[in-house]
Amino acid sequence: MTTTVVIGGGITGLSTLYYLQKERKRQAQQMNLILIEASEALGGKIRTVHEGDFIMETGADSIVSRKSNVAPLLDELQLTSRVVYNATGTSFIYTDQGLKKIPEESVFGIPLSMQALAESELVSAEGKVEALKDYYTPNKSFTKTDSLGHFLEAFLGKELVAKQIAPVISGVYSGDLYELTIASTFPFLLDYKDQYGSIMRGWRRIKQSIWERATKSFCRSITVRLF
Repeated sequence: MTTTVVIGGGITGLSTLYYLQKERKRQAQQMNLILIEASEALGGKIRTVHEGDFIMETGADSIVSRKSNVAPLLDELQLTSRVVYNATGTSFIYTDQGLKKIPEESVFGIPLSMQALAESELVSAEGKVEALKDYYTPNKSFTKTDSLGHFLEAFLGKELVAKQIAPVISGVYSGDLYELTIASTFPFLLDYKDQYGSIMRGWRRIKQSIWERATKSFCRSITVRLF
C-alpha cells in the first residue's frame, strides 16, 4: 500500500489532503494518507479569535470569488451557506487614527481614478502625488515572475502600497506582497500596465467595458462587480 504524507495543516496542506482523498476514492486505490501538523490546531495562518461579542480573523479573512474553483469547492464542503458577504460594499482599514474608509472606486485598495486617489483618507498628499507616476512611468523591466510588492511600489508609490493596498491584499493571500509574485496573484495587472500605460487606467477601462457589455445585454439594473 502506498503511503502519502502531507506536511503542514494549513490551507494548502488541507486542500492537498482533500483532493488526494477524492482521487483515492475515484481510482479505488489503496492509499494511506497522513497529515502532519506541528501546532495544536489546523488552519495554518487562518485563525478566528472570539473575544466577547467580537470575532476577528487574524489571518486571511476573505476569498476572491472570481477564481473559478472557489464556488465549486465551497459547495462540495457544504460551506456556501456560511459565507459572509460585505452587504454595504464599503471597507475600512483600522489605523492609529481610527477606522479609515477605502475609496469606493478602488479594487483591492488600488484606486481606479485620480478622484479615488484624491479621496483616500489613508494616504498623505505627498503619497498621492507619488502615486500619479503610474500614469507616466512606463514598464521597462517587470515580468510576471517578479515581486508583486516591488511592481506596485514602482508605479503607485511606497505609501499607497503600504497603507491602502497591502492591508487589503494581505486579507486574501495572508502573505508578504514582496514575497508573492505577480503571476501567482494578479498577472493581469502587468498586462494592464503594458497595454494602457497605467495600472489604474487599465483596471478602470476593463471595469467600464464590463459595464458596457452588461448594459447592452439589458442588465442595467444589476451591479457589476469585478470580484
